Amino acid sequence: MALQRIAFDATDEAGNILTGVTVQVNRESDNVLVPLFSNRAGSVALGNSFVSADGKVFAYVAGGAYRIL
Repeated sequence: MALQRIAFDATDEAGNILTGVTVQVNRESDNVLVPLFSNRAGSVALGNSFVSADGKVFAYVAGGAYRIL
């Protein structure tokens, strides 16, 4: 399975880093939660949704169009 990396800082409108933010990744076409992984091999599952304590969001996901909440 080919996984793509998503990585970004969770910020507010002013650009301030948001700590303790809950992240959820849904498939754009049907709004269903998708499997997330913490490594490119896809062998370590990451919960969907998950909390980013420091505002740094990082996960691997199968290629496609997603809505990140």
